[in-house]
Amino acid sequence: MSQPHRLRLPDYYVIEGINAFACTIVGACLFFWTRARYGFSDTENLLLGCVQGLFYVLVPPLGGRLGDRFGHDRLVLIGTVGMLLAEALLLAVHQRWVPFLALPIFIAAMSLTWPSLEAAVVIHPGRLSTPDRLGLYNVVWACVGAASFFSAGALFRLAPDAILVAALLAHLGQLAWQLFPRGTQLKAEVERAPHRGDRVSRSTKRRFKQLGWLGNGLGYLMQAGLMTTAPAIGERLGLPPSSAIWMICTFFVARATAFALLWRFTGWHYRLPWTLAALAAGPLALAVVFHATLLPLLLLALVVFGACIGLGYYGSIYYSLDYGDEKGEHGGWHESIIGLGGLLGPLVGVAGAAALGDVRGAQLFIVIAATVFTVSGLTAVLRRTRV
Repeated sequence: MSQPHRLRLPDYYVIEGINAFACTIVGACLFFWTRARYGFSDTENLLLGCVQGLFYVLVPPLGGRLGDRFGHDRLVLIGTVGMLLAEALLLAVHQRWVPFLALPIFIAAMSLTWPSLEAAVVIHPGRLSTPDRLGLYNVVWACVGAASFFSAGALFRLAPDAILVAALLAHLGQLAWQLFPRGTQLKAEVERAPHRGDRVSRSTKRRFKQLGWLGNGLGYLMQAGLMTTAPAIGERLGLPPSSAIWMICTFFVARATAFALLWRFTGWHYRLPWTLAALAAGPLALAVVFHATLLPLLLLALVVFGACIGLGYYGSIYYSLDYGDEKGEHGGWHESIIGLGGLLGPLVGVAGAAALGDVRGAQLFIVIAATVFTVSGLTAVLRRTRV
């Protein structure tokens, strides 16, 4: 916890924002790109989503531990270089198998950056409380991610490769920002304002950390199912790819808005009803998104879905980083849970598409799996922890 930092606290938020812009384009829009570039089917996109999720399960805990041991700044720098190499590979080599090679490289490199950025934001010297630090962190990446996804619609209309060029240029800017810091070396002795978590027992924190991981994992299971089948949703409504991207952007805007509200209103901290509400409403909203034939109804469902995912993610990162001293490692597990959801969502979708023969089967299986996992997971956690 007492490692030196070359960057100022605001620098980490700038780097986070740039990283969010590039990672959102690659992570969420790549499935539109593979469809345009190589004619990927829904099943191929789902399989690519499985690869993405698998690597995001395995690497973040290791990235978090390495950041705690060797320095968060160093791990972010290495991860940025790795993502640049993956983006260059996607642009330079036009072979159908390349996404299945480049995406794991990208995800592994990305897994080095996020846990270390989260840890650095929390432990860097300053008077902001932990909730304020994480609230600002969430608002930054979510707002930039929404803007990134929205701009991707215009870039995709210009040329499919334009989204990858934009991501590569963003990461080049991020690399420059890291190599030329404006701060001085500081010891990370936290001077933070008190917050509700300071008065909560360690056992209660552990219980809510587990609930946060459950909500986050299930949320990203559903989100991965949404992103990998998003092209098919747009086609069902007769929308071109650029318009479908803008439609899905509703989800990102709703999630960012939820983050801003949850940052300013802290009454949900360590309160069980909030977690239960998000867990219950998420699968219902996703079911409407998958089956709605009216665009206004679909957009409303995306708003509700974004709010649910926002609370699930926010709870997970707050409870993870408010528990214990190993901030990078806990951030790594938080990110790994995201990867687990990102793996299971497409994997369940592949099974549904194989069983029922089309993307509707994939979507049905994703909703059913989310519902079953929600009920069984919540029952197990509450029974074991007695919240």
